[in-house]
Amino acid sequence: MNDAQIILGLDIGSSKICAALAEVLPDGEYRIKGIGTSISGGVERGKIVDEEELYVAIQRALSRATLDTRHRPTTVLTTVPFDHIRIVQNAAVITSTARSEFLEQEDYEQVLSQVKSVVKDNREQLLHVIPTEYRVDHVAVAHPVGAKGQVLELDATLVLGCSRNVTLLTRVLRRCGLYVSGLIYEPLASSQVLLARAERETAAYVLDIGGEFSKLSFFNAGVLWGGCVLACGGDTITADIAMCLDVSVPEAERLKLIYCDLTPDRRIKDDEIEINTVTSGRKRLKVSLLGQIVSARVNEIVKLLFQNFEAKYGHVPGTYGNLVLSGAGALVSGISPYIAKQFQLKVRDGVPAEHRALVESVGYSAAIGAVLYGIKQSAVPLSGTDSVRSRSVLMKWLRGFFKPVFSV
Repeated sequence: MNDAQIILGLDIGSSKICAALAEVLPDGEYRIKGIGTSISGGVERGKIVDEEELYVAIQRALSRATLDTRHRPTTVLTTVPFDHIRIVQNAAVITSTARSEFLEQEDYEQVLSQVKSVVKDNREQLLHVIPTEYRVDHVAVAHPVGAKGQVLELDATLVLGCSRNVTLLTRVLRRCGLYVSGLIYEPLASSQVLLARAERETAAYVLDIGGEFSKLSFFNAGVLWGGCVLACGGDTITADIAMCLDVSVPEAERLKLIYCDLTPDRRIKDDEIEINTVTSGRKRLKVSLLGQIVSARVNEIVKLLFQNFEAKYGHVPGTYGNLVLSGAGALVSGISPYIAKQFQLKVRDGVPAEHRALVESVGYSAAIGAVLYGIKQSAVPLSGTDSVRSRSVLMKWLRGFFKPVFSV
C-alpha cells in the first residue's frame, strides 16, 4: 500500500492538536490507524505566533498517531486556526450565452466564479464556497448543468480565513514533510461525525465550546448554511473560576471538570469540598458557588452566540432542528440539560451512537472529520488497481450522509 492511501487529518486548536491517520482500503472501506494528540504550541487566540513551537507540537501529535504503524503520510487535510474567520452569504446570477437551450459546464463555472467575488481585506483568504441553492429560471434544481433554461442563480455560504495563518501553517507543514491537500473550517470537519443521519437529512445546529473559541453552525440537509464565532470558551470559564475563588488555573480546571455539575434541580446546596487557594491555603467551598460561576459564563457565551446568529440569519437556533453540543468546554457535567432548560431547546451532546465505533472521543471529531471531508471533496487521491471502484464505494457511502458541495 502506498502513501496516497494513507490520509492524515489534522485539527489545529489553540489548546490541543489532534492528528488522525486513516488507511483507505482497495474495497472502499477505511480504518483509523492511529490517533495522536499534543498540547498546542505557537498558537494564541487563534493566531499563529511561533512557527517553531507549532512545528514541535505537530510533530509530537504526528509521532503519537504513527507510533503503531510503519506508514508515514505525505499529504494532510488540516483545520485552520480561528483568527479572522468570517462566514458570509453571497449570491450570483448569470444569463447563459450558450447556443443550446440547456445550461453547460461553462455556465456553472461562471456563476461559481461570480459568487466568489466578495468584499474582503488583505488579511483574508477564501477557504470554502458552499452552494446552498441553485435556481434555473427561478426554479430550484439540485445541479444546473444540463438543466433547461437561460438564467442561473446561485446562493452560497463563503468561509474566509486569515491569510497569514494559512501561509504560516502551510510552511510549518512543509517542514514536517507534508503536502497540504485541503484547508478546512473546523466545524465543517467535525460535523462529519457529530451529526447523526437524521440530523444530516433535515437540519441541526452545532454548538462547539472550544478552549478559546465557541462556534455556532447551522447545517441544512448536510450543508453549512451559516455560523458565527465568539472569542470565548472553556478557558474563559476556567479563568473565571480561578479569579473568583483565588485558585491557580490548573486547580480551577480540576474543580470545573471534577466537581461542577450544572444539572438542573440537582440538590447540591450543602455539598462542600476543599480547595487550594493561592493566598489563603486550603479552605472549604460550597459546590453550589462553583456552579453559579460556571453557569453564569456558560449562559453568557450561549446567549451572545444566539444573539449574533439571529442578527445575521433572522431566526433563533432551534427553529429548524436540534442543537448538538461539542467541544472541550462542553465536558462540564450537566451542561447539556442546563442549556436545554435555559434556552428551551432539544440538546444532544457528544458523538451520535452510529459513529461511536469510529470516534472514541468528541475531541477527535475534527481530525477524523477532516479525513472524511477530504474524501468527499476528492481532495485525496485513491490509488491501486481498484481505485475507481474504491472511490465509487466511498462516494456512495458519503453521499448517503451529505450533499455534495464545492470548496476552494
